[in-house]
Amino acid sequence: MPRLIPARPDPDAPDGERFVLEALAAGLPADAVVYHRCRYARARADGRPPGEGELDALAVVPGRGCLVLEIKSGGVRHGPEGWASVDRHGVAHAIRDPADQAAGAARWLRKFGRERGVWKSDRDLPPIEWAVAFPDLALRAPLAPALPRERTLDRDDLRGKIGTGTLFHPGSRLDALLPEKGKEGQAPISGAAGGRPSASGKLVPVPLFPGVDAIHLARLERELAPVLDLGVPLA
Repeated sequence: MPRLIPARPDPDAPDGERFVLEALAAGLPADAVVYHRCRYARARADGRPPGEGELDALAVVPGRGCLVLEIKSGGVRHGPEGWASVDRHGVAHAIRDPADQAAGAARWLRKFGRERGVWKSDRDLPPIEWAVAFPDLALRAPLAPALPRERTLDRDDLRGKIGTGTLFHPGSRLDALLPEKGKEGQAPISGAAGGRPSASGKLVPVPLFPGVDAIHLARLERELAPVLDLGVPLA
């Protein structure tokens, strides 16, 4: 199973978050690293003090790249007034746009990695993609025009293909977002990592960037360690 940072799941995490973490632990390769429930300082414009960003989950997969996951547990819906979570009494509560949250975290990681020398040049950058996980929903269509189905993982996607033991089986959403290095892959036509997806959500073949290797894993962990506020101790 992949290595978790922090090493133990947060016992106070919602059931949906724990389900996503268990799915990643069971379905990612053993040399992957999964960061979870980590907070970081996010720069803001106009000289304002830094805000707080959060990585619900960040999967770093050698030979493929990095995937930022925003996790929305329970009932979630989108309507004319925006995004909302629905409690057990059927009452809706406004929440932030999960696509904005995930895309923003991916942009932060890309900028952070370049500034800290994790990746020495733009040519060295691996795919840094994002998606939104809805562990309690079974989706048959996109929840919102700006969040195509290709950028979402529902409970069935997270279970993987029965019998394969992997979330990267051919035709899976994760395999499309992070194709294996050396193979022609597909990516949303929005292009740049962390960008807004197109409303159509179509996929087109793209040339692959370099993947993540053991050197990048070590550099990333070294640089992230002092800036992440981990929800639970490392060990």
